[in-house]
Amino acid sequence: LRRYAEGERASLGVVLYAACSVLLHRYTGREDLVVGEVLAGRNRAEIERTIGCFVGALPLRVHVSGDLTLQEVVQRAREVTVTAYSHQDLPIDAMLDQLDLGPDTSISSLIDMWLDVRTPPAQLEVPGLRIVPEPMPSSLAPSPLTLGADPAADRFCLQWLYMTELFDHETVVTLAGQFERILHDIVAAPQTTVDQVRLDREPDRSEERRVGK
Repeated sequence: LRRYAEGERASLGVVLYAACSVLLHRYTGREDLVVGEVLAGRNRAEIERTIGCFVGALPLRVHVSGDLTLQEVVQRAREVTVTAYSHQDLPIDAMLDQLDLGPDTSISSLIDMWLDVRTPPAQLEVPGLRIVPEPMPSSLAPSPLTLGADPAADRFCLQWLYMTELFDHETVVTLAGQFERILHDIVAAPQTTVDQVRLDREPDRSEERRVGK
């Protein structure tokens, strides 16, 4: 997967974003899709050593149709990501206020699903202190559907977080398997079109109310 991403001059996150877009299109049938990416918010040198939370949200909007090849979707995802990153400092909430889309409009209401590609934890050394990571249980999902990815040297772990009011365990297991199939075809058969990807179970369009909104 990494070698394929490098060949496309894309990051691993871009390939995951492309796969999310394919999955959303297959479930919803919509061509205009928005995936929200979670950002660390530390893209400026002056705040790199500042203690605090700078996490932000970046909406990534892409157009996907069934006749596009998987390679073309990855290329579109790369272009969208590069453009969005160049504007990541723009305050999203302030922009929504200026657009005056309605009192109930928020960044969350515009996002079909979330993608959180986390960087490997760095060793923090402070003289006189012994620092160890402490796992935090994810008992509450912050949004209807979020895919978290933890890349490592030889593998990466995917974590699906979901609201139990909207999804059951069996549905999310199915989504995870279909997502892995899409990733496999992106690498092994990139000229496959979006509609030609063979999923273990064809999506039921009645599930659109849960997947992709």
